[in-house]
Amino acid sequence: MSKRKRKQRKAPTGTITGPCMDKTWQTPPELVTPVRRYFGGRIPFDAATTAKNPCKARRFVTEEEDGLSMRWPRRVWVNPPYGRDLGLWLPKMADEARDNGCEIVTLLPCARYEQYYWQYAMAQSNAECLIRKRVKFIRASNGDRVAGNPYANCFVGFNVDLDRFAECFGPLGMVRAVSLLSAPALEELPAAREKRLAEARAEKARKKRARARKRRKAA
Repeated sequence: MSKRKRKQRKAPTGTITGPCMDKTWQTPPELVTPVRRYFGGRIPFDAATTAKNPCKARRFVTEEEDGLSMRWPRRVWVNPPYGRDLGLWLPKMADEARDNGCEIVTLLPCARYEQYYWQYAMAQSNAECLIRKRVKFIRASNGDRVAGNPYANCFVGFNVDLDRFAECFGPLGMVRAVSLLSAPALEELPAAREKRLAEARAEKARKKRARARKRRKAA
């Protein structure tokens, strides 16, 4: 008898979103704790969250207020929306770190190394922590743990204190300092970012129209 051919499992492809990864997933408490510790007890500013402020930051920005369009304060925490929006959030972090000296800690998927926006941002970072286990995010709608995260995750620091970063995030995984040996060639960044911004503005307008229609129906 011939043996049945074993079907090979393939790594996830495509955008970091879709039915298996919701852009509204929230940071689990065990990952918020070291962030709070790094910032001295309470997160000073959360650049991408909901009105419920799940990380209990002193100041925070919701999707409607649009953290991409404002200048950030000195110290920032951000767990950005994954998927195509990463192409806007990562350059924003890099620009705030380089131009305004912001000290930023962010939680990112360990993917998209080949993309221009990832390399642009990592060229401005100075530390990262590779989290050993898959992160089980929190579903915003009901508070349940989500077990469908297809990617590993990492904390990345911009202008962070290296010793303090290692002390706070070391228990979660390997921590290393980032030292740039050559800058990426990024001639395509301005045009690509402008295109994505236009798409994001169109999507925001579409959602606004949908909310307006819903209110009219409810009236």
